[in-house]
Amino acid sequence: MYRASRALIKTRLPFCNIEPRRVSVERIPRNNMQNCFLNAHGNEKVDVLGSGSTCNELISGWIVYPLDPVQKSTEIIQHWWNYDPVAKKFFDTTIFDETVASLEVDYVYDVEVKNGGMQRLSKIASNVGKDLLYANGVWHVIELEDDGTPKIDPIADLSIDNILYFK
Repeated sequence: MYRASRALIKTRLPFCNIEPRRVSVERIPRNNMQNCFLNAHGNEKVDVLGSGSTCNELISGWIVYPLDPVQKSTEIIQHWWNYDPVAKKFFDTTIFDETVASLEVDYVYDVEVKNGGMQRLSKIASNVGKDLLYANGVWHVIELEDDGTPKIDPIADLSIDNILYFK
């Protein structure tokens, strides 16, 4: 498990009723890039793993990339995937671009992203939360400017109110 994954779990823990944890996820790239929530939602009733399951839970959490040794930072993406209760396996159907597809990443299951979003459903602007950057022990959010330029700002804490997009 990456150091940033351990830091994410520890930092999110005070804001969670259920402890976030690293899970093993089988990648089955077959759905659209940049549409993880819709991909996972679209596979809730599809027997993707061939287990016979047509009731695959929608899973919220994070993808933690390896440390960038040049920038001395780690990018962490809020992400959605599924759980097949018959096969007892997590799976992700979102296609990643070639720079990401070859990387070993950690998946951190964080049920509170889903629960927190559901509790604030009328107030959130998106089912997908903000991406994070972890550098030198400091958390930052990554948001895109209107022109597509990334804007990176420090964040006070990793509470749901700071990691979801609101209207």
